[in-house]
Amino acid sequence: MAITTVVQRGYHVYVYDEKSRQTAIIPVGNGPNEGLMGYTHSVTHNSFSMNRA
Repeated sequence: MAITTVVQRGYHVYVYDEKSRQTAIIPVGNGPNEGLMGYTHSVTHNSFSMNRA
């Protein structure tokens, strides 16, 4: 199943397939060097910090 849309909302990235079904929710940061960095049809690239206060 291919990834067609990836959207970051706050501290989470939502992944959708070609039928607009949500396939994953990935926790990420939303700081200047955190969050969604990009995606391809099969992989999401993100960065997050484990040191959130």
